[in-house]
Amino acid sequence: QLGDEGRVHSFEPSPPNRRRLEENLALNPELEKRVTVHPFGLGQAAETLYWHEEPGNPGNGWLRTEGEEAVPVKVLDEVVEGLELSRLDFIKIDVEGMEWPIFQGAEATLRKWKPGLYFETLSRFRKDGDGHEPIREFLEGLGYQFYYLKKDGSAEPLTSGKWASYTLAL
Repeated sequence: QLGDEGRVHSFEPSPPNRRRLEENLALNPELEKRVTVHPFGLGQAAETLYWHEEPGNPGNGWLRTEGEEAVPVKVLDEVVEGLELSRLDFIKIDVEGMEWPIFQGAEATLRKWKPGLYFETLSRFRKDGDGHEPIREFLEGLGYQFYYLKKDGSAEPLTSGKWASYTLAL
């Protein structure tokens, strides 16, 4: 629960998804006051990538090195430092298989704040059969343990080498 003082920072590189989010927030002014929509993606380096929508799945897509719709990408550690936060409790990452570069650009943030993490680990985005192991090794090195959320809302520990569609790390 966000609480009265809570704030959300949303990073949305997809121009159509960002417009939809901003339009929906405008329908709820109380919520809109508490959400900042950042018009860029996150990664391990500041760069420009290009938005590509997934054919047959409107709103879903990827950032690639070539294309027509340029999108700035920033490093989460640098963004968080510039926000001058008093706390950071939770990070959700759902970026169609591009989670690892975001984590690589977030090490200082994760070390400092130790936020809870909820991130996509769908099998279709496991590149080259690595099973998201670089993420596991990186986060375990920072002291995180992994769980999956059951339908009743409880969390169950993940065993080594297994992944749920979405993973909770605490």
